[in-house]
Amino acid sequence: MGKFNLEMAYINTKVNGQQSALRRAIQFGKDFAHGCNTYGSMEAGIAGHVSEMIPNLQKLDSVTCADKGASLMGDFIFVKSGASHIVNFYTQLRPGSGSLSYDAIQSCFAKWIEFEGRGDTLYIPAIGCGIAGGKRHLVIDAILSAFRNASEDSKDLTVQMWVWDPVLGSESLDLTLIQVYREVYLSEKAAG
Repeated sequence: MGKFNLEMAYINTKVNGQQSALRRAIQFGKDFAHGCNTYGSMEAGIAGHVSEMIPNLQKLDSVTCADKGASLMGDFIFVKSGASHIVNFYTQLRPGSGSLSYDAIQSCFAKWIEFEGRGDTLYIPAIGCGIAGGKRHLVIDAILSAFRNASEDSKDLTVQMWVWDPVLGSESLDLTLIQVYREVYLSEKAAG
């Protein structure tokens, strides 16, 4: 079985930081994924920034969603930008809050882990934790579950979650999974 890592990169600017995660992925030939809805609406949040920077992904998303709709939940599409895959993970049925599926997040990661053409590093935002209203510790649980259930012949993968935090923000600050998971789990569990 491959070696799996989940790292956190705290950034200090919300919009520019997420755009810089996408730019850095492309610059360094790494893959980038974010959560999307099955309505073909990439207008707000990080999806809006991705559609501005990678318009051919937005076009593919519109066509694919019109054709497959809700059956896309837990699946993904991608376009190439240089050596990078820029990926839509279908984690929400519709735009806005209330339709995020942690099972879909787990399914997307499970399928990505097994995808033969992927690279060894995937940059992501805190998928579903913005407009969709998700909880970061539950997203992390879904990713870890996908890692635990990976096939024996899966190749190594590092997932780097870029998290906006004006206090901790620094593109060079990485924490280990255990430190981050305890911090996130305890703070979000206490908040309910």
